[in-house]
Amino acid sequence: MKILINFLYIILSMTMLTRCSPTKTHEETVSINPVQIQTLNEVATGGDICRGGTAPDQPGPSEMIVGFFHRLESDDCWLNQIYQGLIRFQIDAAAFNKRLIKSATLTLNNSHATTNPPSSSCIAKMGLTDIQWWALPNTGRIHTSDLRNLKNILPAQPLNIDVTQEVQRWANGTEYNNGLVFIGQRPEMSDFSNTGMLKNESCEMFYNNITLTVTYYQFDNPPHHPAIDVHYVHTQTTSDVTVNGTDFTPNSSVEIFADDVPGHHGSMPLGSANTDANGKFQFFNRALCVKQPNSATIRALDSASGDNARGYAAVFCG
Repeated sequence: MKILINFLYIILSMTMLTRCSPTKTHEETVSINPVQIQTLNEVATGGDICRGGTAPDQPGPSEMIVGFFHRLESDDCWLNQIYQGLIRFQIDAAAFNKRLIKSATLTLNNSHATTNPPSSSCIAKMGLTDIQWWALPNTGRIHTSDLRNLKNILPAQPLNIDVTQEVQRWANGTEYNNGLVFIGQRPEMSDFSNTGMLKNESCEMFYNNITLTVTYYQFDNPPHHPAIDVHYVHTQTTSDVTVNGTDFTPNSSVEIFADDVPGHHGSMPLGSANTDANGKFQFFNRALCVKQPNSATIRALDSASGDNARGYAAVFCG
């Protein structure tokens, strides 16, 4: 019975594939910069003589700091600093929003650093958060307990991080976009030790020139085949022409003309109409008949594509 059901499913799938033409797509690639960049820090000191020079470093424009700084002069004189970097991209306004993502790479460049022992990068992990730090003023440092989907980041210069899954979830709306949070090797004050660390140990790095490069699948623009249907009515004093158009460029405009009018050279402009989201429009023209009506070719020009569609009016006054 199970084999029969599987066989029927295969037949049904093949039938659907033969009846439904595949949607054609092509790849496009864009690079965008963050709309929000922030550095959150925390400082802890011990001993009165360590009070001077304890202010945390400040990032420059379009820059963030990630890592830690530790200085120990004695058990009564020590300084610990934590730096956490956060970035957020405007996904809902990006060209790849609501699209299938092939790849997404985040690139961060190291502008300068304070490292002891030496290191090419001070980002240890990257994670997501439910905290809307970008919309809340004076947000305190986000603790590791408030981070999820933590990913280890190997040191490199520059850093190229695969964020395909994160960007795909933002683009399709399954993950709320609170950006990315970067933490160093010692993201909490409890990670510092005055006995197990160097007296002057640090890995504090400034990152700039941050870009997100996304390759996504874009739908091919389907070909349009504009067509019009012309209806005409003649009374003793007027001629009414109604033009119904289909398959024009959606949300665009169409110019209406009367061609081949006896006694008239060139095209006669009749007016314009706007197409709806489905590329349809309707146009109405009423003209006084001061003499015997003529016939005319009614032409609709798609302003966006330049395509023309033609119809015939056996009765036309112009």
